[in-house]
Amino acid sequence: MKMPPIHVLLIEDDDRDFERLRALFREFPAEAYHLDRVATYDDALHAFEHCSHDLYLVDHRPGGRTGLEVLAEAQRRHCAAPLILLTPQGDHDLDLRAREAGAADSLPKEGLDPVRLEKSMRYALESARQRIAESQHFLRSVLDALPDRIVVFDEHGPIVAANEAWRRFIEANGFATDAYAVGNDYFQACRSPRAGCPLEASVAAAIRDVAAGRRSGFDALYECALPATTRWFELHASPFEWRGARRVVLAHDDVTPRVASESALRRGSERLRASAKIAARLNAAQEMLEAGVNPNVRAISNCVITVTVFTCQVQVTITGFD
Repeated sequence: MKMPPIHVLLIEDDDRDFERLRALFREFPAEAYHLDRVATYDDALHAFEHCSHDLYLVDHRPGGRTGLEVLAEAQRRHCAAPLILLTPQGDHDLDLRAREAGAADSLPKEGLDPVRLEKSMRYALESARQRIAESQHFLRSVLDALPDRIVVFDEHGPIVAANEAWRRFIEANGFATDAYAVGNDYFQACRSPRAGCPLEASVAAAIRDVAAGRRSGFDALYECALPATTRWFELHASPFEWRGARRVVLAHDDVTPRVASESALRRGSERLRASAKIAARLNAAQEMLEAGVNPNVRAISNCVITVTVFTCQVQVTITGFD
């Protein structure tokens, strides 16, 4: 199987140094590498935004800036590809500072040969792959440890990640697991009759606004009618940028116990208010009786009216008839 070429970006403003390095790449096997070049600091920053190359070769002073500044900007833009700093001959202090700044290696520009260059690039690429694999495993473990049901998709809708709580929820309730698989469109899955909990149009529209950058975030409470019961979830949509593309994290927090408690409290409060109204009316009637407003009912003017509220019920007792 033919391997794709390794894409290398050279950040170099000197044309002669660029030609010397390009001559070294011609010594490599055909189509093993693809070399690109940018000559300015701003172009380098733009390249780091997309981080589309496999490896970066950075001159120690491109475009009037330092190579260390370029390394710092690459890290600030979360470009995980390895960077190799090309240094003057014998500058050991710069070599040390380059490693501290995150460079995978540093190579002297003078006297550099194809064997040493390729060995450094291969080592940098393999070390980067190992670091990325370890980081991905760590982040996956953190994501799966969270109790909230979390799904991540890009600005156009395709799902790029989901945690274990999300997958268990989908499987346990008989939803279409293939509809929510990585690579499928989240919005299309939610509109499907097999989705289980279709999103309301207003909620889906708000999430699309977050994905498109028209909103900075969105929260909503929604009801989910499951096969065996009905549950309530709080949805939190938060955007982030990754390699120049917008992503959205959706967290679904099960708040059914809280909603049930709040509903019970509201019902209890309504009953208490109703009881208070009844008590006020009975007290007013009692006062009218005591004042002898109606002679025909004066015979019961000595009665005592009590209202007892228990278990959200009202009991009225009239005692003391003459």
